[in-house]
Amino acid sequence: MNNQNANREPVLRIGPFRFTSTGVRVEQTTQVEDWLQPLAFALWCQRASPWWIGDLLLAGDARFGEAFSQACQGWVSGEQLQRYESIARRVPPENRRATLSWSAHAVVARLEPAKQREMLELAERNGWSSEELRLQVRAALGQRSVPARKKSSGPSASAAPDQQMPRHGTSNQPLPTDAAESPASREPAGESPQPLADAKNGPAPPTQH
Repeated sequence: MNNQNANREPVLRIGPFRFTSTGVRVEQTTQVEDWLQPLAFALWCQRASPWWIGDLLLAGDARFGEAFSQACQGWVSGEQLQRYESIARRVPPENRRATLSWSAHAVVARLEPAKQREMLELAERNGWSSEELRLQVRAALGQRSVPARKKSSGPSASAAPDQQMPRHGTSNQPLPTDAAESPASREPAGESPQPLADAKNGPAPPTQH
């Protein structure tokens, strides 16, 4: 992909809905039912995109090395790219759960893989928010004792904001407890996007035609 193609704004169409990097345009009259699939797709992309970015960065670095890192410069902040890549590296695909947010996986990224699976299973079973999972991880690490909340039908607590991720090559440093962000964000280095409400997943990905 040359620089001209890389800088061209992508456009995605789902029926009469035209998605760009800055919005959605509806190009003909639609019914209420017509909006459900595009909305579900947008929510699915928001939740899946941190994994897409992290895995692409890992694979690109492994194949092309420094040349790949240089090619990515200027797309988003370096710290933001490192955040995606670090979580993708530490939480293997077999440990990831589609029903939990990326921020929930960021919480357990500091743990060993077996402990990650255990804590993510508990979060899924009990309906913990990312903040509740963070407290349980701290308890598991012996930092403090907190009561576990059972799954309820009420709204979950909001996730805590991101903490700064370590730079590439410093994998032994502590990771942030939780984060949830969209790859389309363009915050300067050091700032974090708004967190998702909890660790529970949104609508299932729709089938595209």
